Amino acid sequence: MQYALGAFPALVQIIIVVAMSRNGARRRFPMFWTYTLYQILLTATLMVFFQMGDMEYFFAYWAGAAVSAFLGFARINK
Repeated sequence: MQYALGAFPALVQIIIVVAMSRNGARRRFPMFWTYTLYQILLTATLMVFFQMGDMEYFFAYWAGAAVSAFLGFARINK
């Protein structure tokens, strides 16, 4: 159940990325598309690090959060 709840937002974001690629919104909103794609990859990466151990997950989470914050600000400023 824990993995299903963790993966559900990524599944929704996959649907968003696919829809944006199909209808051309990727070109209109490139930073949002990049941010959403990054969130999908971050979720998958964090699931792997979760299996490795607490400290590995801790550092991967905060490194991912830093990049996510940068992309979030870039998305807002565009």
